[in-house]
Amino acid sequence: MLVLSHGHYDHTGGVKPLIDSGCCPKTTYFGPHFFAHRYHREPGRLRPISARLTEEYLFERRVPFYVLEPGMLKLNEQVFLVCGIPSKSDIEKANPGMLRQCGEAYVVDDFNEETVVVVQGEKGLALLSGCSHKGAINTCLWVSQLFNQPVHTFIGGTHLMDADETRMRATMSSLRELGVKRLGACHCNGEQANALFEREFEGFFKNNAGTITIL
Repeated sequence: MLVLSHGHYDHTGGVKPLIDSGCCPKTTYFGPHFFAHRYHREPGRLRPISARLTEEYLFERRVPFYVLEPGMLKLNEQVFLVCGIPSKSDIEKANPGMLRQCGEAYVVDDFNEETVVVVQGEKGLALLSGCSHKGAINTCLWVSQLFNQPVHTFIGGTHLMDADETRMRATMSSLRELGVKRLGACHCNGEQANALFEREFEGFFKNNAGTITIL
């Protein structure tokens, strides 16, 4: 099984080499609009940041895939996929520099296809996120509402790398209020957020490649 959180190149670049090596997932899961053309607005240009994967390639290589609908998909008694995270937090707004092509137009990407994995662990809910473009607060809030219990462990990106300290502290405070006890940040958390969380968030750990976490 392979779960792709969203349609950006840095979250999909290894899929084709994996499949071409003969290691084909039994099923690949992702949300709607996954194959849309995506761009990052930069001075004087739009930089392509789309998934390094196409629907045609998956069909050609006979890779089974499942397009998720908004809501929750139960894989077994302990593992679930959640897609279609709503934006509820006033702190977390859509990034105007992240665009998705819609016909001839370019619209601010709402990342409604962003998908997270939820595991019912020994200590409570564990949430595995890719980038949290919808926001770590929005994501934890939605998952806790779906499962009627707080997220105990958050693992993944928080996309605070470009945030100011006010936003970082607001995120940290909100995650505490939502009941998050362990925070294993990686990828797009940013060094400043890492340093702040390490000092002030009990239960924070750097989730680097090779890190083993008991859920």
